[in-house]
Amino acid sequence: MVSKQAAAVLTILGGAFYLGVGVLIAAVAPTMPSLVSNFGTTGLGTSTIDAIVYSVAGFDILSGGLIIFGGYLLNSNNGGRRRAGGILAIVMMVLGALTSLGGFFIGFLLTLIGSVFGLTYKPEPSGVEYGGPAAVSYPAAPQANPVPDYTAIPGRLNYCPKCGALLRQGSVFCASCGAKVPD
Repeated sequence: MVSKQAAAVLTILGGAFYLGVGVLIAAVAPTMPSLVSNFGTTGLGTSTIDAIVYSVAGFDILSGGLIIFGGYLLNSNNGGRRRAGGILAIVMMVLGALTSLGGFFIGFLLTLIGSVFGLTYKPEPSGVEYGGPAAVSYPAAPQANPVPDYTAIPGRLNYCPKCGALLRQGSVFCASCGAKVPD
């Protein structure tokens, strides 16, 4: 599984390619009229060609900026923001590909991969899974006046007349309440 940070970085890199193509077109635009005059025009004036070139460059720069913003949103902890960022990046990737050849195709691929990873990202569970026993049982706490178990001792048993605890024959005092045992 790819992390949301990796998805954001891929998308932002793709947006940077779109942005770079827009800046490159804007930088080359002033030389366009001389290129067009060398090859001849098809009825379009240089001002019309300039407007088209600058519009394409502006749209590419806008597309790249919005893809970068979408990548930024992909890094959010909020699932709604991640979804919005992924959708924004994919829409601008497709629209920007119409004018900039997909940011030289590399930007298109990076944006596509990053957006898909961002949209399919599932956060890890917040708690740590514990595979141990559900409850631990501890022995009972000792009692203040424990009654001894005389059943394992051979011989005749009697009961204390005061508390009813088991007594071994010949006991002088009750081990439970401390009362003197009559003969």
